[in-house]
Amino acid sequence: MSGSGADLLVNGHYIMGEDPSLNLQSNVHDHHIGKIQIGNDGALVTADQASVKVGAAQIWNFQGAFSGGIPLSYETYGIGPILVDGTGQIYYGSETATPSAPGSIQASHIQLTTPTSVLHFNHTSGNLSFDVPLKGVGRLVQESGTTTMAQVPALPAFPVESGCAPTIDHPVNQQAFTGPVEVTAGTLVLPTNDVLSNAQSFTVAGGTLMQGGTSQTLNQVTLGANGILQLTDSGQSTSDIARASSWSGGGAVLLDTVLGACGSASDKLVITGAITGETRLKITNASGPGAATSGCDGILVVDAAAASGAGTFVLDGGPITQGGFQYQLVKAGNGNWYLQATEAPGQIVIQQTVTPSGGAPAFTGSIPFTLNCTTPSYQYSGNITVTNNVGNSAPVTVAAGSQCSVAQGSPMPAVTGYQWSAATYGPSGTAMPVGGSQTLTMSNNLTKSGGGGPGDGGGTPGSGNAVPVPALGAGGLGALAGMMMAAAAFIGRRRQQVRA
Repeated sequence: MSGSGADLLVNGHYIMGEDPSLNLQSNVHDHHIGKIQIGNDGALVTADQASVKVGAAQIWNFQGAFSGGIPLSYETYGIGPILVDGTGQIYYGSETATPSAPGSIQASHIQLTTPTSVLHFNHTSGNLSFDVPLKGVGRLVQESGTTTMAQVPALPAFPVESGCAPTIDHPVNQQAFTGPVEVTAGTLVLPTNDVLSNAQSFTVAGGTLMQGGTSQTLNQVTLGANGILQLTDSGQSTSDIARASSWSGGGAVLLDTVLGACGSASDKLVITGAITGETRLKITNASGPGAATSGCDGILVVDAAAASGAGTFVLDGGPITQGGFQYQLVKAGNGNWYLQATEAPGQIVIQQTVTPSGGAPAFTGSIPFTLNCTTPSYQYSGNITVTNNVGNSAPVTVAAGSQCSVAQGSPMPAVTGYQWSAATYGPSGTAMPVGGSQTLTMSNNLTKSGGGGPGDGGGTPGSGNAVPVPALGAGGLGALAGMMMAAAAFIGRRRQQVRA
């Protein structure tokens, strides 16, 4: 079924009679109510605003010799079922790989009778509201578009005889569905608490399962590498819970958390069974000011009853900084996972400048350095990549309160025909503020070898140091004195011979 204004109307039998008293037959009975049955390899497709309506149509009563039919009842739809057996399928949108605009269905319920029967949402709508009660053990598959599992409406009104009302199976929610839910693309929205709490499992291979602002029982959960479970709702609620009887991770879970002190509010996962895989937690701060979590486990984000190894849950993007405090994800001794905050560290960048002279070319290369810090004691060695005489190190993380200085490392890179002056340094760093940053500087002259440039002292090219005078020990000095005395005596005798 496709096309705007296209309707498939399914109803039961008409009632006819010649006795005027039969006009009471305008009331709806079981045999008035139509149904749709889909068997093996069959499919019902509703697309492009087409409508499928299952229920009771007009009921006619012919009286006496009156040659025309008199309509005595209503066009009432949504009171008949759709039954899907075997490998039968229902599609909102397209049955092909290319999604299309969806149609609509009015029925008392849809029953997926076997595990191979499937309800597909493969459409282009940004908000398809699905409000037909779903029953059975088949599969619900979200493939494209955004589908909301909306509140089931009440049955439409229709006339009945006292004591003879038809039997209509119309669940008031989706709790009669016990099959698996699969999200491969698009978004499946669960807008109220425990919408599909009796579903066997949820597999989010791709796309998003969105439950922001609600708590859901998801039972067995498999979160693929491209799948997202979203509990966030722009910080409006920070108490949402996703409950799972088992958890196989791989994708991302989005949580709203008040980044504050111990026990601050947060959405969370509650997992009562086995936990495998690696799951990324993406935290959105819900107006938390940032605070230390000393003296407690921190802010609970994963309540894990079963064992989970290191790295089972990680923060997407690494530690979070808020208000001068850095939050990290830590597994506590009780097996649960918490956000723990300490004062945010600072970062230091080392800047190197080279000044060529005497025709020296611009320098490009790597220059070593060592960063030395106190309170607390810390040392880090690295290299600065210099391009055309200027370069910066990668940021070095140091604890808040650290006081640091830099020293140029060795050996300095050789530059043929040129030599380095001794390094000069800018001021040492002050005590690092919480979450602060500092830049320490080093500079060198690069001069021609033997050119007497500052600090070269005629030393070896590239060393940046003067050649030292060899030191003589006590024995060496005594030998030197003896040699000098012998030389003086020889010169004296020579002079006496010359006078004679």
